Amino acid sequence: MPIDTEQETEKIRALEREKVSVENQRFTVEDDMNSLRKQIEVLDGVAGQIAAGPPKVLPASSESLPNMARRHSVVESIAPSESSQGISSVTFLSNDDALNNLTKFLTYYEQIEALERQIDQLRCGYEYDSVK
Repeated sequence: MPIDTEQETEKIRALEREKVSVENQRFTVEDDMNSLRKQIEVLDGVAGQIAAGPPKVLPASSESLPNMARRHSVVESIAPSESSQGISSVTFLSNDDALNNLTKFLTYYEQIEALERQIDQLRCGYEYDSVK
């Protein structure tokens, strides 16, 4: 049974165009996510500076005392090893827009993978039929 190679080639081209479109959408979402991450880092830094209050001059004898901060009417010790990256990742994951963008991003990957599979199947079928 002869195959209409022109029609099959057009199907492949259409799928490749759709794949490029989905990849472009994915790149847009990646850019949005990177922008959101940077904004979160900046805002976390600003919030940390605001929470710390104005810089205080400590007498030389009190240098061995831990840093104390007042948050939510509770005085607690702030560990110097606490990383702002851990805090920003928690903030990032709790942001609804960021989660929606992450979901879109993963959906684009799934779509691209499915389109690549279809393209490979069509190409393999075309090559198999042309060898017969």
